[in-house]
Amino acid sequence: MTGDVRLEADELLQARGLLALASDVGETFVGGSYHSDLMIWRDLDIYIRAPELSVAEYFEFGGRVAQLVDARSASFRDNWAGAVPDLPHGLYFGIKQGDPRRGAWKLDLWALDDADFERTRATARAFTARLTPESRAAILDIKAAYWVDPRYRDTVTSTMIYEAVLTAGVNTPEEFRRWLG
Repeated sequence: MTGDVRLEADELLQARGLLALASDVGETFVGGSYHSDLMIWRDLDIYIRAPELSVAEYFEFGGRVAQLVDARSASFRDNWAGAVPDLPHGLYFGIKQGDPRRGAWKLDLWALDDADFERTRATARAFTARLTPESRAAILDIKAAYWVDPRYRDTVTSTMIYEAVLTAGVNTPEEFRRWLG
């Protein structure tokens, strides 16, 4: 399934112009499952190096993205000051076309300071370098089994799947269920 969703992502990023729109704001990096080629559902994580971007400028950008993708909902967070320590320093938009479990796109857009942009890109590259053909296949099998589960993204996350496969040697959805305990 990853190939079909990846082609759709390329269409959205390139042909429809989402990446060009983001590049107008600053240097971009498409991370997450797109970067690691582990896409199961329509979710893109786009990071933009834009340390001087104002909230007003980001809302203008977010409005253009929402219009481009025919968004149905959006959420915003200003974390420039680092009020939420576990999140990057920057501005965030979560934009949805509708229900991702029914085929709609979900976009996570971050405008970041230089340090968090570099840290995010380095982390993604280091993660992808750890993948083997076997671990990639196991992750895709497990994600395919879980992404439509209502718990996915709330109590069962991709990060948990990655950890189970890469650190605990989990290889199947059944083994992952046991690993979750």
